[in-house]
Amino acid sequence: MFSVAGQAVVLVVAVTILIVAVFTTNSYGMWGGVMLGAAGLLSRLEEDRLMLLLPKEDICRWALAGGSWAYHRALHTQRLQWE
Repeated sequence: MFSVAGQAVVLVVAVTILIVAVFTTNSYGMWGGVMLGAAGLLSRLEEDRLMLLLPKEDICRWALAGGSWAYHRALHTQRLQWE
């Protein structure tokens, strides 16, 4: 699904935002970290179909979209707090 370099970059960014979110108690950042972590774990599973017989790729896409949206909200909330 991703290249190794791409996964490394996403991992570093995700961990950085998650650390900041934990220390600033930003729940969006925490949920984003959980969702992107879940997407990463699901992408490595061997099963083609997961929960409710949905294709694994669809579940990963939804988790990535949700995690990205949560990170967007986390960064927006953090920016508003700093102003």
